[in-house]
Amino acid sequence: MRYLYKYMSKKRSDEFLQTGSIRVGTVHDFRSADHKPGVSDQHEGFAYSEIKSDTPRKFSEMTDVEQANLGLGTIIPWSLLGDLSQGGISAGFDGAFIRESPDFYVLCFAMAPDRDAMKKLGCDTCLQISQPELFINRITRSLKGIASMVRHQGKVDYSGKETSYSTVDTRYPFMTKHEIFSYQNEYRVVWSPSDITTQIITPQIITSPKAAELCKEIQI
Repeated sequence: MRYLYKYMSKKRSDEFLQTGSIRVGTVHDFRSADHKPGVSDQHEGFAYSEIKSDTPRKFSEMTDVEQANLGLGTIIPWSLLGDLSQGGISAGFDGAFIRESPDFYVLCFAMAPDRDAMKKLGCDTCLQISQPELFINRITRSLKGIASMVRHQGKVDYSGKETSYSTVDTRYPFMTKHEIFSYQNEYRVVWSPSDITTQIITPQIITSPKAAELCKEIQI
């Protein structure tokens, strides 16, 4: 990966290049309707196991995967479930079991420059980031005391957040989005909070002049 790209307002871009000041968001914060269209997504950090059945099904007759995707033995401990022989879902049942990711710190980038995508995100400036791994390392150092390590990084999966409850979804909920956002071509870096007992984390403004040294404004 030779380059990553970051869309920003001209004001924020100039401030970052001059001082290294940059905002690191959180997964849950992206749900806020206060963000610009394209940034705000009420489904951020969620995954949905869809449950549909034309006929009645007992819990005891379900596979281990189906039981787990219904929260049986995972969200709800087996010790509290008792005898499953009488429980189940009725004919015509149509619903979803919702999984929610813990909150993490996150920075979003584009894999390639795209003027239309930049405009849709409400930005007017594109920064080109050389040596992306070094850039991420320098941001990570500047997050010392706030975030402990990179939890995950990679390209966002735009194939949707819904899967059948009969299948295993191995994807991280914070790395999936609906197809409507695919124009963003996003590469995402996610950090775990330093204090894992913290229930609520908030976006942070950090300063990393060394990271800014790897960036330059480009015209697209």
